Amino acid sequence: MKNASRWNGYLFCGLLALMMIYSIPQLVTFASNEEETLSLYLDGQLSRKFEQKFDGDLPFKRSSISFWSDIRYVFFNEGESGVVVGRDDWLYSNEELLIPNKLDEVLSGHLKKIKTINDDLKAAGRDLIIVPVPLKAAIYPEHLKRPLDIRLAGLYQKFMRDLKSSNIKVVPLDSTFNDYKASHKSGAPLYLSRDTHWSPAGASLAAQTIATMYPDLVAGKSYQSATREITNYQGDLTNFVQASSWLAGSIRAPEEVPVYETVPIVDTTSPDALFGDVEQSIDLVGTSYSEIDAWNFHGFLQQSLARDVTSFSLKEKGPFVSMSQYMESDLAESDSASVIWEFPVRVLLMPDDRIESWQQALRNQF
Repeated sequence: MKNASRWNGYLFCGLLALMMIYSIPQLVTFASNEEETLSLYLDGQLSRKFEQKFDGDLPFKRSSISFWSDIRYVFFNEGESGVVVGRDDWLYSNEELLIPNKLDEVLSGHLKKIKTINDDLKAAGRDLIIVPVPLKAAIYPEHLKRPLDIRLAGLYQKFMRDLKSSNIKVVPLDSTFNDYKASHKSGAPLYLSRDTHWSPAGASLAAQTIATMYPDLVAGKSYQSATREITNYQGDLTNFVQASSWLAGSIRAPEEVPVYETVPIVDTTSPDALFGDVEQSIDLVGTSYSEIDAWNFHGFLQQSLARDVTSFSLKEKGPFVSMSQYMESDLAESDSASVIWEFPVRVLLMPDDRIESWQQALRNQF
């Protein structure tokens, strides 16, 4: 035991010596190439910048990450933190499947904020309509390797009841999505199998459902959506599967996604086209479900409502941040009487103190 302890000490000291030999030239080179070295050092920023560069240039880092990712994928069928690996090459964001402690308390907190936003918009002369986006795992639970928790399965309907009891207008999409899925078994899925978001088919169906639920919003302007091209879209959740390509296989493959373009149709022979009344716009506030062009939700919404829709959507910010920025900066400039709020239901599972989204987790992962 004494000999083993001695050799462990030798190995540890040798490792420290090797790291010192490797790091000192790196430090000298870094400092000589850095501008304003003294001021950065005095501010304490020089060490942080060097640490980031040193960590990024560390030998065998990528291979080590890949090795442990291979181990996790082969023996436990897991990806990195942020993704849940399902069957049939389906991936799910773990934000949809992690149930917080004191779920009812978390839901009540979110509902309270929504009520306040609804009241503030009413005071500003705006009519709020919430469009909750169902959990991907709730619409396609058959690809999960474990049964969906009953609390998650009933989350959407609970949210609907809470909104209706608060006299907040809402567009329920879950029943429409489930009906479509049942009647279009061979049709395009409503969510991408390896992405967090809905597909163009899901975005189009959501827009049609809004127009059906609120026909008073439908105006008389014509829009037409057409497929511009078919693209290979790399799902965001594949970034959380770091296993080697020969192991991960098709689970990291891109998906074919039709790219739509929506354009207004102007009838130049009609007098109304030249002298008709200008329809009041509708404001769309949302997240990446609305902002990412690949889904064309904004365009489908204009087509379904037959009117202009002004989008105030943000990526990677969440619905509350998007709505807050809309109300702070753009509300006074808009003359819209109605505000459509695209709201991913998975946000309800995130307590207020959980500030890191899965996109932030991905950026901080490596």
